[in-house]
Amino acid sequence: PTNTTGMRCCDNTQVLKIQDRPIHGHRIGPPQASTDPALAAMPTTYAAGQSPEANRLDEFLLQGIASGQGIFQFVSRMAHHSPERSTETPIIDLLQRRRQDRPAVLIGDRYRIDGFASLEEINTESPSDHRHFILQVTDTKSTQQPVPVIRIPITQAGLKFTNRVLDAAHIRRADALMDAHIDQLPHQGRANADATLVRPGIDRMVLSRAGIGRNATLITYRTLVARITHADRAEAMTDAALDDALFDVIYAGRSDRDAAYVPSLPQLTALRLALLLRITEQRAAANLPQ
Repeated sequence: PTNTTGMRCCDNTQVLKIQDRPIHGHRIGPPQASTDPALAAMPTTYAAGQSPEANRLDEFLLQGIASGQGIFQFVSRMAHHSPERSTETPIIDLLQRRRQDRPAVLIGDRYRIDGFASLEEINTESPSDHRHFILQVTDTKSTQQPVPVIRIPITQAGLKFTNRVLDAAHIRRADALMDAHIDQLPHQGRANADATLVRPGIDRMVLSRAGIGRNATLITYRTLVARITHADRAEAMTDAALDDALFDVIYAGRSDRDAAYVPSLPQLTALRLALLLRITEQRAAANLPQ
């Protein structure tokens, strides 16, 4: 299944499945062929997907609930500020409309929605570039007593995407929004995991319209930032080492998701610049030579 972009979903062993039905997303694994053992040993923590149409909303919500990690979605600024005028499908807007039109309908015939609320007040004079919501549900098929309440974050990022490029500043802004998303995860997001719905190891779902650009860029950025958080790695990250690491991570993403994962040279250039800025900051914090 695809949305209005027409970008097809590659059928491979990494495709996401909910109740044995594939959805438009893939598990993004560590680059097994990496020349850096630390990078190859990193755990899988992301899944890259395409923003769903309304009739596939439940499957993505089920994945967010099952993993305990919620959903992080990139949308255009038009869809972010005026979803009624956009052809995109922000999950937050879809869920709000569904609650209004069909409040009694369960998610996946299983989860009752008990609450869906914003964590921030809406400021019409100074519109925000994001929305953070908490979805609270009860599992109607649970045999536990008392029945546990499940809470997951849903984050929407409406960042500037001029000429289909997320620039370095907005890559770093998306990274900060993901940190805020993770801060809302109960017990590091694993308490809600349900192996009957989704395979182990699939964690943070990151969506964008086509499912290979903004989300792939953020996933790649965060994967590599995890390598340079320590002073010794920041010092060792030469330009050549950074290029090798970028190749490893993007190649793995293209193998898992699509050949157009991080789809253009301008996007790769912006991604590299964002990483260089992070390396410079790490070196400065550790009093290392620039």
